[in-house]
Amino acid sequence: MWRDRFIALVLVVFGFAGAAQAQTWVLGQPSTAAGTGITWYGATTSQWNMGYEFTCNVSNVTVTHLGCAWPDTEAHACALFNATTQALIAQVTTSTAATAGAWRSGALTTPVVLTQGQNYVVASLKSATQGYIGVNSSAPAAWHPTAGAITHIRDRWASTTTVTTFPSSTSSQWHWGPADFAYTTGPGITVAATAGTSQNVYANSTGTGGNGISAGTFTLSANSSGAATLNSINITAQGTGNDSNAYSEVRLYEDTGGTAGVYDPGVDTPYGSAATAFPADNGTLTFTQSQNFSASQTRRYFVVVKLNGSTLAPSGQTFNFQVSDISVAAPANKSGVPSGTMNGLTILSPAFTFTDNTSATQGTAYPSSGGYVMQDFTVAYPAGPDNALASITLSAQGSGNDSTAYASVALYFDTDSSGSYTGGDAQVATTAAFSADNGTATLTLTGSNSFTAGGPSRRYFVVVAFNTTPTATQTFQSRITAVSGSYTTTTGTNVPSPTGGFTAGYQIGQLSFTFADASPATQSNAYLGGSDFLLQSFTVNYPTGPNNTLGTITLTAAGSGNDLNDYASVRLYRDANSNTTYDVGVDALVDTVASFNADNGTLSFTLAGAEAQFTAAQTKRYYVVAAFNMNGANNTTFQSQVTAASNMGLGANAQGLPAPAAGPAPGLLLLANNLVFTLNGPGAASTVYNNAQGPNNEGLVLLDVTVNTIAAAWTLGSITFRASGTGDDATAYSNIALYEDSNASGAYDGPSGGDALAVASAGTSFNANDGTYVATLSNGAFAASTTRRFFLVVRFGGTAVTGQTFNARVDSVTATPPSGGQTTGVPSSYTTSFIIDSPALTVASAPGAPGSAIVEGGAAFAHSLGLLRLSATNNNVTVTGLTLTPGGTGDFATDLAAANGLELYLDNGNGTFDGAPTDSLLFSGPGVSTANVCNFTSSVTVNNGQSRDIWVRLNVLGTAGGSVPETFTAMIANTTDVAVVGSPAILMGTPSPTTNSLSVVIFTVTGVTPVTGPQSGGTALTITGSGFLAPLTVTIGGVLCTGTPVIGAGNTQITGLMTPAGAGSNLPIVVTSGSLPPKAAPVQFSYFGGSFIGGTTGGGKGGGSGCNAQADGSPWAAMLALLALSAAAFTLARLRRA
Repeated sequence: MWRDRFIALVLVVFGFAGAAQAQTWVLGQPSTAAGTGITWYGATTSQWNMGYEFTCNVSNVTVTHLGCAWPDTEAHACALFNATTQALIAQVTTSTAATAGAWRSGALTTPVVLTQGQNYVVASLKSATQGYIGVNSSAPAAWHPTAGAITHIRDRWASTTTVTTFPSSTSSQWHWGPADFAYTTGPGITVAATAGTSQNVYANSTGTGGNGISAGTFTLSANSSGAATLNSINITAQGTGNDSNAYSEVRLYEDTGGTAGVYDPGVDTPYGSAATAFPADNGTLTFTQSQNFSASQTRRYFVVVKLNGSTLAPSGQTFNFQVSDISVAAPANKSGVPSGTMNGLTILSPAFTFTDNTSATQGTAYPSSGGYVMQDFTVAYPAGPDNALASITLSAQGSGNDSTAYASVALYFDTDSSGSYTGGDAQVATTAAFSADNGTATLTLTGSNSFTAGGPSRRYFVVVAFNTTPTATQTFQSRITAVSGSYTTTTGTNVPSPTGGFTAGYQIGQLSFTFADASPATQSNAYLGGSDFLLQSFTVNYPTGPNNTLGTITLTAAGSGNDLNDYASVRLYRDANSNTTYDVGVDALVDTVASFNADNGTLSFTLAGAEAQFTAAQTKRYYVVAAFNMNGANNTTFQSQVTAASNMGLGANAQGLPAPAAGPAPGLLLLANNLVFTLNGPGAASTVYNNAQGPNNEGLVLLDVTVNTIAAAWTLGSITFRASGTGDDATAYSNIALYEDSNASGAYDGPSGGDALAVASAGTSFNANDGTYVATLSNGAFAASTTRRFFLVVRFGGTAVTGQTFNARVDSVTATPPSGGQTTGVPSSYTTSFIIDSPALTVASAPGAPGSAIVEGGAAFAHSLGLLRLSATNNNVTVTGLTLTPGGTGDFATDLAAANGLELYLDNGNGTFDGAPTDSLLFSGPGVSTANVCNFTSSVTVNNGQSRDIWVRLNVLGTAGGSVPETFTAMIANTTDVAVVGSPAILMGTPSPTTNSLSVVIFTVTGVTPVTGPQSGGTALTITGSGFLAPLTVTIGGVLCTGTPVIGAGNTQITGLMTPAGAGSNLPIVVTSGSLPPKAAPVQFSYFGGSFIGGTTGGGKGGGSGCNAQADGSPWAAMLALLALSAAAFTLARLRRA
């Protein structure tokens, strides 16, 4: 049996050598079951490196695998040594075994070619916890090959814990262990993979310049037996990453140029075709390309990949490779497959780099306010796949309560790249507060958070707002303690940020209102019954903080006057126009009280609504303004001092009180011998036309003033008034005068209402623009305690233009005062009296417009239908067109010429239609049955205070008219029918802008019956035709017919007329219709009968007598009658045939 197995082994060995198609195990991996010559030894802690020595008998023996059999299932280390030099040639760790005693092996990363005639040792390291197998010379011959490619020499062993120790000892055994190896012979290609070191890359990496990453390298070497042909290479993916979607390209390159052993993009040559990814996770790609290897030729290849696949690989995942197989053309063989692992790539975690820019100086914040930059930081993203900053987590610190003090904690992106938080920055995240005092708050970004590798950095601001709960001196701080990105496992560099601790943050500051007296340094005069006297002035400053409120200001009175009884009112005003001067009627009233609560007592002003509101750095100036009743005594003093403030918001306090600090302000000296001028107005501008004359043409009030004495009499000589405003006061008025309120109505009623001139006569205007008008009073005597009211009244002259203003004031007076008397209220403030109204355009029918006309139709004609007048007031007005609404029974569309039925001409000013070019053609076009929109070919400017006239012309067709006249009118029906530049007011004038009527009639006379009648007249006539109009006359032979004409049948028939007495034949019948030219009938009238026929009634010289034809039935009369009847019948027959 042993002999048969030996023969079989020899056949296998030699058969393999001849065919050169597969690898051969030297021992053939025989059974290790205990039996004859095979012993299993029990577990021991001793370790040995055990195997055997052999001789290589032939050339081109390539060792591809090392293996072993042990009485366990563990993986074992195996090694190959040069027996002569004891040098380690190769080592490998096997796979585990399915059962104890089974053979197990591992492929060499780089197969080893043995040298013919050289001795080698193959060994395997025993486990420290297991047993071993011994094979002696009684074992089957397969355990001791002595012929063929390999000859077994002896066992080898060494006591050691490492497989790299050369087994220098020998014994009588054939094998300990045992160990074995596999080899190939003949031409072949051997795969040798380089394990390498995994490269750390980002999940989107595609290599330098996008040319790929060399993730593994291996060599294919042909042995020296001869040439071989490579057909394909199989690359199998390994590692924790998903190889089916992490790549965008996988490809092999042969190292054909550039730096040897280094992947050179653009130089090295692709092997096979590129693939997008592996077909499955840990799948295999086959790269096919035929390559011829010469004997002993070695080629190097690179596994080149591009990541950035359809699914980015998470950080920490690995991507490794193995040459799992190659295909070679027969008769060559392959070895070294599957190769060892090529350590490829490890996915890096991308990181945002944080740089804290926050000021190192603690800021001051206030309750109920926001916009505080708690943290300022910049985020960069140096490398990695496209990413987004998903969230940042803040941690809080400080003495304030972070869970209750905040109104909001928000994150803003520096949108305008200013490097500072501004109102234009975009909010990208917000939360209400921190989770707890000194807790955390996570801000999840909703925008402006995308990053690309090496792209621009982004700057952010953590901006907080406080509610009303923080109190002065509390502190609040923060720092970034965690970040996340849209790419999983994204980290942050320099986090926590700031790295050295928390930001300086904010301390809650103390809010305050600071009072400062601003009163005049000297005492001012006041007068009994007067008002608007400045008692004290002071300022209130709110230096910093959120919007706040001040509710109450308290003053304390001083002085010799009675502060309870002598005031009519005490008012607090705010300096509304910020000119540091109290302006009557301008500054804003804050509050009013009647008086102090006692002599030298106190009063409190209440600030409400907007007046109570203060913003940071705001200073308001106030005026305490007094009005006195008639109770006070002459030369008494009144003073005040701000002594308290209350109802201040957000815990604010008052500083600078009392104000003034040294005592009350100088205040007022009350005097009683004064002449007081009180300006009553006007205080609001009235809109007027530039030619306004006032009610009843009695003028308008430019200024209203009351003059009164208190304790002494005065003589007032004159009052000088000064003009103001944007208008020209020297030219705008046509009349100016001072009137007295004679009827004491309190309003100007004019002379017709009882108010009389206060001067001898009226003037024309002010002496210059912004000049003066002096009113010398006719009655200047003022007794003590006298009050008189005066009105400065004007009438406008029509030269001012829109928007100009006209105001006045009492400028000075000439008067004779009593001892110690003073005038008060002079100069007064300016009134706000008038503003000239918007431009206005009045449209009307012009003087000299054409009257109504009757025109006979039947032939085309032109007619001036109307003349419209445009008049401008308050300013120039530019007119660009008119819309005319047709009227009457005629049709503008069918009865007027198609090309120019309606025309408009601008009159040259002479009031007569001259036609172009004397009059300017503005519009020409067809008539329209409805609205005729006439856009001017050139605009017409009507100057302020002037007028322009426009002719309305019709070009009437010959087909227009009828027996009943067709009538034509045109009108501007609405103010919107006048097209203008801008928006002046459009007014309808008088007479209204409507033309008179054009009547077009078809006038004909077609017949008259009868056409004969007695000489005595009285024959009733019937006349037919068309266009018969009253007044109507008919003549026969120039003699008017008698009777009253009756026009009927639609103006086609005349009855009611009778022939006049007459004689003759074929006399013309002429009809005159209305104002039309007379028209002759187509027939004539003949008279019959009478006293004489032929000759005379008496004999002539020589005694002869004439022929007397009687009208009583003589033969001549009868014959004439028959002739007349025949003629009439003949005529009627002709008319019927016609």
